[in-house]
Amino acid sequence: MIELALRLSGEHVDLAIAELLSVVNAEGGCAIKTRIDEIVLLRCDDMRSAKEVLRRCAFVKEAGLLLGIIRASRESICSLQKRYRGRIEVVRIRGFGKRLGRSAGGCTRNEGGRLRVYIVGSLAIATQPIYERSLEREFGPRAPHRRPVYRPGAMKPHLARLYVNLSGVRGPASTLLDPFCGVGGFLLEACMLGVYSIGMDIDEKAVLGAKANAEFFNCGWLVDVIQGDASMLPLRSGCIDAISTDPPYGRQAKVGAESLVDLISKFVADSLRVIGKGGKVVFAIPIELEKDVESRLVDLGVAVLSKHLDWVHGSLVRALYVVERVDKA
Repeated sequence: MIELALRLSGEHVDLAIAELLSVVNAEGGCAIKTRIDEIVLLRCDDMRSAKEVLRRCAFVKEAGLLLGIIRASRESICSLQKRYRGRIEVVRIRGFGKRLGRSAGGCTRNEGGRLRVYIVGSLAIATQPIYERSLEREFGPRAPHRRPVYRPGAMKPHLARLYVNLSGVRGPASTLLDPFCGVGGFLLEACMLGVYSIGMDIDEKAVLGAKANAEFFNCGWLVDVIQGDASMLPLRSGCIDAISTDPPYGRQAKVGAESLVDLISKFVADSLRVIGKGGKVVFAIPIELEKDVESRLVDLGVAVLSKHLDWVHGSLVRALYVVERVDKA
């Protein structure tokens, strides 16, 4: 049994918590012990289970083996150096401990390993670092502008990974569907996790682009792409384990005379048909459609497991939903 302290990305702590919880539940072998602001204490059966959680999560910024939780004082922090003989790095969470961070630097020595201490209010969480996330190294190669086929407005890879993780899929035995796949950003992230995925789009050019991108990143064996209408999914009932998608809106939307609310409503309704028992549907909508879409979800008998707000840019804010079917007794 090991315990880790994970520092979540401050970009969106609410989403980071939701992603971590979904991954922990999907993978097994780990459990969230407690949360202290941006720091989450994780207990795992072994290091293999811990590393798998860290590998999957896009919004975990760094992690370390938990050495202890002590009082946030110079004396307490300096005592760590004597005990573990390491170079101390003080990290202030949300501005806590400005003076303490400076004074604790005076007890730092270069001998030994690295020690990282998070200051959160009156607490100091001491760790031995084992993981640091780099967005550029891990997700940069799959950035939209670096793919063979590019489409403006495509979601960044680490956000696409978040959507996939929220669906709770795990391994090649699971099947993920993205019925508005565009040129395949979600499909690539599912592939990186070893998850089989099916992409679908009504636009033939997008379908060809998604296929080309999947082949370029050696994901052809885990990705299938078809042309089809998300409101009438050409799939048999119960054949999909989870659905994760970013429906079109704004300039990218092609809904004809149909409203976007109607399209979302039909997409969710047919998603509930093709998804297996306990499967989740993850999707986002512009915040201004929130009330209308939620009214439709009530009519469909959908259970909203979680809802998050995601600021994109300018005045565009997305409402991100994780929903599941409610089977009637």
